[in-house]
Amino acid sequence: MRLIPGRGKAPAVTNQPGSVSCARAAYDGSSCLADVLPKGLPNMASPSRVVRILHLAQDPNETLLLHGLLEAEGLECTIHQVADAQGFADAVRAGELDLVIADLPLPWAEGQADLAEVQRRHPEWPVIFRWGESGTWSVEEPGAQLARAVQKALAGVPLRAQSEAERRAMLGRFVHQQDVLLRLSQRPSGDFAGFVHEVTETLSALLEVERVSVWESDLARTSLRCLDLYVRGRRTHEEGQVLRQFPRYARALDSALSVAAHDARSDPRTSEFRDSYLVPMGITSMLDAPIRRGGVVTGVVCIEHVGAPREWTLLDQCAAAGAANLLARACEVRDRRALEERVRQGERLEAIGHVAARVAHDFGNRLTAIGGMAGIAASELPGDSPAREPLRRIQEEVEKAGQLVRQLLALGRPPHAGESEGVASVDLSGVIARLLPMVRSVVGSSVRVEFEGAGVPLPVRIDPREVEHVLLNLATNARDAMPHGGVLRLETQAVPATRVVRLVVADEGVGISEQARRHLFEPFYTTKPGGLGTGLGLASVHDVVRRAGGEIQVRSAPGMGTRFEILLPMG
Repeated sequence: MRLIPGRGKAPAVTNQPGSVSCARAAYDGSSCLADVLPKGLPNMASPSRVVRILHLAQDPNETLLLHGLLEAEGLECTIHQVADAQGFADAVRAGELDLVIADLPLPWAEGQADLAEVQRRHPEWPVIFRWGESGTWSVEEPGAQLARAVQKALAGVPLRAQSEAERRAMLGRFVHQQDVLLRLSQRPSGDFAGFVHEVTETLSALLEVERVSVWESDLARTSLRCLDLYVRGRRTHEEGQVLRQFPRYARALDSALSVAAHDARSDPRTSEFRDSYLVPMGITSMLDAPIRRGGVVTGVVCIEHVGAPREWTLLDQCAAAGAANLLARACEVRDRRALEERVRQGERLEAIGHVAARVAHDFGNRLTAIGGMAGIAASELPGDSPAREPLRRIQEEVEKAGQLVRQLLALGRPPHAGESEGVASVDLSGVIARLLPMVRSVVGSSVRVEFEGAGVPLPVRIDPREVEHVLLNLATNARDAMPHGGVLRLETQAVPATRVVRLVVADEGVGISEQARRHLFEPFYTTKPGGLGTGLGLASVHDVVRRAGGEIQVRSAPGMGTRFEILLPMG
């Protein structure tokens, strides 16, 4: 047990305590969950006396930091830190307290029961919960948030003890919530889209909110794409919307178990969406739970309340966090199956490639003979002979067929570990910039080409002619997908914390169905009407990327456009 005096400033620190979870709460007594009780905004003026705080924390240094944060915000206080049941009992017996700040998880096993008992005996002591992990809560300083929570708790109406009926009702809600999440966890996860739909519908009913959505971030974590938005009043599911440029919100997701924005339009963590999203949709309160995989935020469950602002309880937050955990597991299963399918597809491609290469070799010999004979015949004719034109066209068609032969031969050539070593390193952004005039001529005037370079050199080991081949094939497909015009967006960027370069080619076209995406890179498969095309374009693109040591990913849905992401190692 350690007493931190209320005078003076705490030493400067760089590792500040984490987020405030709720400002004023009453424990249920039978669980570790609490309910936020005060409604409305109390007077936020600083108290004129010294505030006596009991801090439930394992590490005394956390108390030292807590004291410094509060005093830096003008709150004069004494903080008594306890880390075990006996210290807690002694502090409660002394009785000289104004409020309790509890770091979660509580520092001793029976902490929730002990705290529940104190809440029954002393409902006049507000309780503030903090997630006990380090990190910045949002763009607002943690001390300012904590000070506001303390002021709100002190200015609120004293709590009354829960009645037995109220405690049973809360326990019933908790049991029901756990039962719902358990049923979701037992659902077969083979149908990922169906599982996401069930999660959004279930949360909407469980928390009685109008809108629930699930979003997934791109690999660079610069955008969020909606996997599903369920609107309860219309019973509809939507997908495909993309959100970009939300640095404050992203930082809040990184450093919190949940983002409970009671007033989402003014909360600094969510106010970035006020004009473009919250106000148009009538959203006043948001409860967002990050989807974490391998310690990294890869998506978010977003619970959106329409109507008067709503105070999110810890019970609500736990429901959202539980759903986020289930979705993280479902994403893992989905990606593992996708990887297994890519391996099987790679084996099929290799087998097809070997056969195609043998056929192409013999066919190439025949083409060489045909082209040679056409050339000899043309050379023996007078310069003004009308027969020279058909022979010239034969030679042109032989050359086009030769390009297909070379693509088939490339498909049959397996990649080798050092294959790109003999290729000079080039700046991918510079190569793309030089190819822009050619791309614009390919897509035509009805398609606007936008290019956003990384602003710094992005060195990759790849033949610039192969970059041209990849880009022109993808641009041609984009043009065909936008018969009435649109935007073709090209981006080059370095993937943070890796030695990987990303090339993005995205269109606003008709999109690709899930079934077509499974076969997109297979030789001779085409999505063009009437089976037009050779079906070798995307297969050859895939082969170029594979031989450069990279990978290609595609995101698309009917009516939502198509986004190709090519990842290449720096070199």
